[in-house]
Parts: sequence; C-alpha cells; structure tokens
Amino acid sequence: MINKIALAIVCLIAGFSLSFLKFQKEDEAPKDTNQTIYSINFDDLPEEEKQRYVSKDDLYEYGGYITPKSYMQNFVDDKDLNLSNNVNELQEQVRELSKKNEILAADNVDMSEKNLDFISKISEMKRNIENEKNEIVEKNQKALGELEAQHFENIQALTKRLNEAQADMIESSKAYEKKIIDLENAINDARNGDESKLKDAEAGFNKFKESFEANYTALKEQNNELNATLAQKEALIKEYEKAQSEKDRGEKKEILLLKEEIERVKNDADTQKFSYEKEINALNDGFETQKSVMEDELSKKANKIIDLQEALESNKTALKDRIYELEEIKKNLNSKDLMAQSYNGKNLELNASLAALHKSFDDLKQKSLKSEQENKLANENISSLKKELERANALNKKL
Repeated sequence: MINKIALAIVCLIAGFSLSFLKFQKEDEAPKDTNQTIYSINFDDLPEEEKQRYVSKDDLYEYGGYITPKSYMQNFVDDKDLNLSNNVNELQEQVRELSKKNEILAADNVDMSEKNLDFISKISEMKRNIENEKNEIVEKNQKALGELEAQHFENIQALTKRLNEAQADMIESSKAYEKKIIDLENAINDARNGDESKLKDAEAGFNKFKESFEANYTALKEQNNELNATLAQKEALIKEYEKAQSEKDRGEKKEILLLKEEIERVKNDADTQKFSYEKEINALNDGFETQKSVMEDELSKKANKIIDLQEALESNKTALKDRIYELEEIKKNLNSKDLMAQSYNGKNLELNASLAALHKSFDDLKQKSLKSEQENKLANENISSLKKELERANALNKKL
C-alpha cells in the first residue's frame, strides 16, 4: 500500500515537471529580430526607374558638369602642332587656355564642395545607421531582459506551485499513511486477540471502506449535480445576457426611430410653420394692398362728396338768389300790371329754371346719399379687413 502511494507521488511530480518543462520551452521560443539587408545594383532596377537617373557621360549636356567625355572633347588637344610665330595667335591661344583653366578651376572647386557635401551626407548616413543599430540592439536587449524576467517569474511561480503541490501531497500521504497504519495496527491487534475481535475489526474496516466509498460516490454525484447546476446557471446567465443585449439593441433602435420621428415631425412643423408664415405674409401683403386700394377709393369718393357738397351749396345759393329775384318780381307784379304780360314769359322762364334747379338739387341729394352709402360700405370693408389682419397677426404670434 505504501509503495502504491509512493508511486502515485512520483507520477504526480513527474507530471508537474513535464508540464513545467513544456511551459518553459514555449516561453523560451526565440523571436526572430534579425533584419535582412538585400543588395541591389543599378542594373537590377526597372527600366522606368533607370530613366529617372542621368548617366555620368551626359552630365555635361544636362548641367554643364565636366565629365571625362566632355573633358576629352573640349579640354584635351592631342594634336601636336608647332607653335605659331604670330604674336596675336599666341595671345589668342593664351587667352583660350586661360579661359579653359578658369573653367577647370571652377569645376575643381565645385567638385570639392560636392565631395565635402557628399562626405558629410555619408557621415550623416553612417551616424543614422549606427543610431538605428544602437536602437535595435537596445530594443532587443530590453526585450531579452523582459523575456528573461518573465521566464524567471514563470519559473518562480511554477516552483512555488510545485512546492505547494508537493507539500499537499506529502500531507495527504502522511494522513493516509497514518490511517493505514492505524487500521493495520487495529487488524494486528484483532488478530492477536480472539476471532470475534478480528471479525469486528474487519467489519469496522469494511464499514469504513463502504462509508468512504459511499461518501466518495455521494460527493462525486453532488459535484456532478453542482457542475450541472453551474452549467445550467451559466446557460441562464448567457441567455439573460443575450436577451438583455437584444433588448438593449431593440431599445436603442426604438430610441433611434423615435429620434428620427421627432426630427421628422420637427422638420414637418418647421416646413408647415414656414408655409403658414408665407401664407400669412401673403395675406398681410394682400390686406395691405386691398387696404391701400380701399383707402384710395375712399379718398376719391370723399373728394367727390366734397365736390358734390360744394356744388350743392353753390346751387342752393343760386336757388336762393333766384327765389329772391322771383319774390321781388312777384312784389312788383301787383303794382305793375302793365308790365305783367311783358314779364309773364320771364316768369315762366324763371319757373322752368327753378324747376330745373330743384331737379338738380334732388339729383345732387341722391348722389350725396349714394356716396354716403358707399362711404359707409367702404368703412365696413376696412373694419372687416382690420379684424382679419388682427386675427392673422394673432395666429402668426401663436405659431
């Protein structure tokens, strides 16, 4: 029995060791931080990329640079000719050589400056490459340090877990060894005694074994039930979370639809308000125009009434004058019978004039009444228009 327990402990320690080594190998998987540098020649470039560069032989044509080709063409004279005895020709040759010498000197200065610039650029490129290299090395060292620290931490954690597992196994093995020793002692004591005690001890051991197996089976079933309950609760939680998520999505969608509906109603209200304001402005403009027309018409009719009243007053004055003349004539008729016949025709004329004046007076009176009625109707129309305008302004303020 003790050998079986020792074998179980050895197997457990071996399992922990294998899992520790496997975890360590997974953590220590090297990371490829090397950067591959490819060598590219000018001939390896595509043809369209080559066309972007200028050949060294063509530099003179493009930028006035002195190249070996242009130097051989313009500055090297391989003709071995005798010097002329003409002073002017010699002076011309000296001036030409001096000019070429100045060009060569300027080209040398330009080449020196370009060489210095090129050297400075090369130095800067070297510094940048060195800095990048140092940064890469520093980054790799930092990553390596972090990896080593992580490995060390993992080793410590696994060592701690292994020590705890070994301690638990040792405690458990000690407890089981103690129980086994107690049972063996009890069995040995029972064997040394009478057979009844042996049977009692064996029965107690069997009872303990059955109780242990029953408790183990019950605990296993209870554990299975707990796992099933836990799985069921986890499923319920997932279903609840799913339903809650769908509910949240539905509420968000509903809120979005409500916002869109509110925005649409608001836009419709703004459009309707703009339409109402436009109609009210049109009504106000129409009212103002109609009011202006009615006021002009009323002013014209009032002026016409004034003219008619003035004409009526003038006719009244003329009628009074005629009546006065007629009365004077009637007064003189009694004393002047001889003159009655001569004035009879005149009297008839005056009567006719008087009748005409009365008719004209009646016509003016009818026209005056008609003008007053039209004036009254115009005032009523103006009052009605003012009420409509006030109603429209009140509606506009409400909107």
